[in-house]
Amino acid sequence: MADLVWMIATVCIPLAVVVGTIKYDLGGKLFAGAAALGLAIGALSRPRLALYGVIVIACVTRDLDILGLQIDLASAGLLIFAPALKKTWTLGQIPKVLRYAAGFIVLGHFLSAFDTMSIDSALWGAARWLLILNWAAALYVHLANGGQKGLRRVATVVALVGGVVAAIGWMQMRGMYLPFIGPPYADRPDSTFGYYSNYANFVALAAVISFGITLEWLRQRRPAIALVTFGCFAVTAYEVVAAASRGAVILALTALGALVVLTIRRPGRTVTYSISIAAGAVLLYSVIPAEVLSELLDRFDSTQGGDRVRYALEGAGQLMLQQHPLGIGFESFAIYTRMGLPGATVALAHAHDLYVQVGLDGGWLGLAGFVLLASVALWRGTVAGLVSGGGATQGLFAAVLLGSLVQGVNDYFFFETGSLLFFALVIVGASVSRTEPPTASDEAVGEPSQLRGQRRVHADSLGITRP
Repeated sequence: MADLVWMIATVCIPLAVVVGTIKYDLGGKLFAGAAALGLAIGALSRPRLALYGVIVIACVTRDLDILGLQIDLASAGLLIFAPALKKTWTLGQIPKVLRYAAGFIVLGHFLSAFDTMSIDSALWGAARWLLILNWAAALYVHLANGGQKGLRRVATVVALVGGVVAAIGWMQMRGMYLPFIGPPYADRPDSTFGYYSNYANFVALAAVISFGITLEWLRQRRPAIALVTFGCFAVTAYEVVAAASRGAVILALTALGALVVLTIRRPGRTVTYSISIAAGAVLLYSVIPAEVLSELLDRFDSTQGGDRVRYALEGAGQLMLQQHPLGIGFESFAIYTRMGLPGATVALAHAHDLYVQVGLDGGWLGLAGFVLLASVALWRGTVAGLVSGGGATQGLFAAVLLGSLVQGVNDYFFFETGSLLFFALVIVGASVSRTEPPTASDEAVGEPSQLRGQRRVHADSLGITRP
């Protein structure tokens, strides 16, 4: 119960500061400054406040005016907490391959400034990645030292935040607006995010994490926390359907399928996961209004008007990526499309393709670093999940990462810092290799002691200990 109270407080305290700051229109500019200073000082002695506070702040996409400079709230939080976060890690604590991947990403974004029409934006893109990676490195070290307990805590915080954000989206669609949240964009909920597709992407991510962590808390015989996270799963899963986003549904289904595959060495868990997914689907079908479900299915059955625009932008982006090996810099795609980029019929902010747009933002070098980072994280998380029979929480994050990468083939969300931060969180959760020793419940599975020893030796050779 103490863990549950602590995690709820972790969500509520930073959220209260965010709401208060926005409600007063920074209107407190004095209030905003005092809150920022208090959080920065508090984080120096309590780095965990920074780690988890950033997760909450990242869900609220709002632009701030600080001394005449426009900056989004998530980036402001990363800046405020940067010193406290940097105190918690050193380069030697991060695996070498992850350091190289991160270095390629940042260097690629800096180099894009040599072939861009907006040097300021290109440099800000590099700085933003530095802030994200500083937070991610601190989170990696925190989780590497915290074992499965730390991973479960992070997953639970994401579930709690997801539940709050999804509940706000549900209220929004019913005309119940909070002081800092107005009507939805184009009749689709966006909740605290800036754009409805980013909201749908987040609730899909949160729904899968809520589902997986609920089963994990049940295995740990923690019914109180499991009940809370199940509630978060229910509201986030509902909003995945209500958002009518094909990409969000693809993310969720891909991740849930991967979760089942990861349990293949534990047939009992495979059955449990499969039954739980089927029961969740039946529950959703019974409560989702028929017209909402019909709209979603129609989006899969027929070609949407926006699809032609999407495909045109993807093609134009691919052509531009071939012509600009250094990239064109962050937030510069719209500049080129407004100038009449061949193939692009509408001037949008991105190419609707995660990999193409990352390459355009950071060049071929940045794209190589991104692919390396995602591949290593996916491999490490998948191996941890398979070796543990689906018991390691890294497997849950790897499943969500796979879903995100599949969705990214036809969409891009990193123009909002919050979406980028949650992607980084999933990368870190899947990458962590050190976990706590096996529990008694994991050992009592009826397999011969010699086989258990062989499995443990195999896991140790991969830098993983069975949870």
